[in-house]
Amino acid sequence: MSLRLFRDETRSPLRRALAVALLALPACVVKFTDRYSPIPNGGVTGPAADCSQVTPLPAEGAPAGDPRVRLIGRFADPVQTEIPVCDPTTLKPTNDVTVVPARPFEYSGTQIQFRFTGKNALVNIHLPPRAPVTDRVSGQPAFDPGDIMLFTLVVDDLPPVLFKVVPCNPVYSVASLLAKAGRPFAPGEHTVTVHRNSEALFGPAFFYDVAIEEGQLLPPIVRPRRIEIIGDSISCGYGILGLTATCPFSPATEDNYSAYGSLAARMLGAEVTTECWSGKGVYQNYSDEKFPDEPTDTPEQKKLKAERRAAAPGELMPLLWTRTLPSRGPLTLPEAPEIKWDFTKQDQPQVVVVNLGTNDVTRDDNFDNVPDGFDPVPYKDKFEVFLKDVRSKYKDAHVFVALSPMVSDQFPFPDARGIMRTSTRELVERLNAAGDAKMYFMELVEQGFRYGLGCDYHPSLEVHRIMAEQVAGAIRSKLCW
Repeated sequence: MSLRLFRDETRSPLRRALAVALLALPACVVKFTDRYSPIPNGGVTGPAADCSQVTPLPAEGAPAGDPRVRLIGRFADPVQTEIPVCDPTTLKPTNDVTVVPARPFEYSGTQIQFRFTGKNALVNIHLPPRAPVTDRVSGQPAFDPGDIMLFTLVVDDLPPVLFKVVPCNPVYSVASLLAKAGRPFAPGEHTVTVHRNSEALFGPAFFYDVAIEEGQLLPPIVRPRRIEIIGDSISCGYGILGLTATCPFSPATEDNYSAYGSLAARMLGAEVTTECWSGKGVYQNYSDEKFPDEPTDTPEQKKLKAERRAAAPGELMPLLWTRTLPSRGPLTLPEAPEIKWDFTKQDQPQVVVVNLGTNDVTRDDNFDNVPDGFDPVPYKDKFEVFLKDVRSKYKDAHVFVALSPMVSDQFPFPDARGIMRTSTRELVERLNAAGDAKMYFMELVEQGFRYGLGCDYHPSLEVHRIMAEQVAGAIRSKLCW
């Protein structure tokens, strides 16, 4: 089973970067076994805490600080941003623009949170217009990334509401979104969370304001428990809303709010941030396709391929993790300034879950459905460097290094899961022996067909639920949450 590939017909840097990023999406998994059942707590290594001797952090949050909007996750500093003035009837831009200081953000799982009392709240998010991405094989439109960036709205204890942020519609009414979903809403005091589901490869959105109708902001709720997830497509929630394994990936099927990291955090009463990008690995990505020239290429095609080669997203997840906006770097978006994340900007997590390695082991650079090869030595060496970097930033965090649910003993080669298990566990044991007692190995459930599959053979909602229980159980065993 091959992923559909995409091509872009222009030289626009943003469109080119998006199209190239889509080429790095992970492989389809076509062989599974059902002989594995979920291991309680993921079989997490290391001794369990004696909860009779531990006073855990409380799960309940409390209002803290001045009235304000609280941003959770990686938002860049405000930049002067042109917002098109749109025709309210056609939702097409006019010739006018307004310039506002807006904060770009890219990672899925970034959140805009606030409390208010009043009639309604208006959240202002700008999505720059982008051209459709076309299918590389057929040349037909695949989807329009500019029209499909999914967010989740949560108000108080009401069920979540999925909604789209689209170009030329920068104002989102909390009351209207709830009404469209049939949710009750009345003026008064409310707690609101706006959660980005679409991952970083779809580019930035810009947050610039919350306006309260006939009321005011209140101090936001702050929870003391904090979790950080670092991963690839699995952690992003890739394909999670798909109905079959063969449905093609699109922004409409990716839901980070329903992914295992977000679920586990809600089970534990914790805040969560996520840094993820589909197709990314520790020492090699799923594909850094080189776009080779063909004898039949026209001069224009050769020129376009040369531009794509220059923009090929060869950057690995350990590098992207250091950025505020992961798409902005010398390879992915050369003309944009790289912004390093300031790890002192937000309160540090007590827990970090690292779920990487799927793309290292399934790498298929030429898309011939044959893995290019996996070498445990550079995998362990590069992973060790990365985990030491994580430890240098979060000196007291409990770090859980997870075995992927997508790798089996049949795919991508015989005994692949066993090799990944041994390699990853040896890596963690190496760090334990060096004195890091808060580094653990755990094994996420092998997904199998019995639990259903999301798009492109990715974990389904049920697999994410099982993984969330494993992650929550592993965290409880160490921190007594």
